[in-house]
Amino acid sequence: MQKVFPSLDPVVQTLNEAFAAVDQRISTLDATITDIRSSVQDARTLPATARSIVAGKLSDAVSNLSASVVSLGGRIDTLKARVNELNDKSHTYLTLGAAGGTVLFLWLFLVHVGLFHYARRARRR
Repeated sequence: MQKVFPSLDPVVQTLNEAFAAVDQRISTLDATITDIRSSVQDARTLPATARSIVAGKLSDAVSNLSASVVSLGGRIDTLKARVNELNDKSHTYLTLGAAGGTVLFLWLFLVHVGLFHYARRARRR
């Protein structure tokens, strides 16, 4: 697809960057959850203050991931609009090319008809 439409390269690169950002946020969330899990053996024995700190850390990580997913959704919508625009342009160019080819072949047909007509008149003389 990129060979046919080289203008899609920035679109693909932007998508790759967006997915890399989401992947990094998910890795960070995973690391946070793993740290919390390994440091907390038994949540029932923790004081309320420690539970609130752990919950705050987890909440921050989830909100960062949520913001990243929202950002990715916006980028995907923007890229979808660009791809639709490219699709419309390609249809327009194909239609114009087909119309131009039709006009060219119609002109060639008329030129040949005229030449045959001229050749018949020249042969009768």
